[in-house]
Amino acid sequence: RNGTRTLLIEQLGYLGGTATAAGVNVFMTYQHSGGILREVLQRLDAIGGRRGSCFDIAKYEVVLDEMVQEAGVKVLFYTRGVAALTAPGRPWRGQPRNTISRLLIHNKSGLQLVQAKVFIDCTGDGDLASWAGAPFEVGRPEDGLTQPMTMVFRMGGCTFKGGSISQYPGLEDYWASYAFNPNPGEITLNMTRIHNRSGLSGEGMTQATMEGRREVLKAVELLTKNVPGFENAYLLDLPEQIGVRETRRILGATVLTGEQCVKGMERGDAIARCQYPIDIHNPTGTGATWFKLQKPYDIPYRSLIPRGVDNLLVAGRRISADHVAHSSLRIQPTCYALGQAAG
Repeated sequence: RNGTRTLLIEQLGYLGGTATAAGVNVFMTYQHSGGILREVLQRLDAIGGRRGSCFDIAKYEVVLDEMVQEAGVKVLFYTRGVAALTAPGRPWRGQPRNTISRLLIHNKSGLQLVQAKVFIDCTGDGDLASWAGAPFEVGRPEDGLTQPMTMVFRMGGCTFKGGSISQYPGLEDYWASYAFNPNPGEITLNMTRIHNRSGLSGEGMTQATMEGRREVLKAVELLTKNVPGFENAYLLDLPEQIGVRETRRILGATVLTGEQCVKGMERGDAIARCQYPIDIHNPTGTGATWFKLQKPYDIPYRSLIPRGVDNLLVAGRRISADHVAHSSLRIQPTCYALGQAAG
């Protein structure tokens, strides 16, 4: 929109990331997010694609297609980054840094090299930043464990009226949340927890995905047997990929901390604002640490600037933040704001 030639590389056949690929069709807290997210909401409303914070995935994909095409973005679907080619860059505060000279990508056309003045890592896992030599952390400080993954799922034929799902037999240990979809009788459920699998491992992701599908079938059986309103409900859809909450967190020019989030710190270089609770799903068991914030906090521009690489910005959940702060800022509306700021 500002006249910059822009290439958007996407590993799947549609945009949206976790919202579409992992079936997380809920925006969560978005009262502090404006800009492009508000445009998306308006477009969804215009075509009947939203019910509160929940949206129709198919219509969402079309909206995103239209928006990037209108902006003149060149998009490559079914394309993965493979490696970063680097050269010595400009030192920062006396420390050496790399410059990304080329990005090696692969799709049905084969291997190709992409050159750009600036790269923005929106992989969710900090892949490009790590390839380029940026330092990072993974997991909580005491043992490096990350929050569990979740296989979100959708059900149809549901007449459930609301309330706590965990009050029903067999569901007491589930940390369950749900959202009513725009389409009548459809509900999205967030119930499964897959522990001790790495979102940075091909083997770990494969095992987590298979385990997640099995857990969904167990949950569906319990819901249809024991929860009023689910008697005639059925499994409507499983997502293409499992939802990953936490992997790398890039170390940047500053590190946003959980303490700063709780205090609601204001920043001179703020580029986003968030008030979603501290929400740490237990890496080793059931339940979660959930703490409601009394006021919003600012996310600084410096958290988008990785150490060690001079022509790279990061956006989304992999920005420079500690384990606690990450549990709050990882939601989609905040990721929208971070992505727009990086752009």
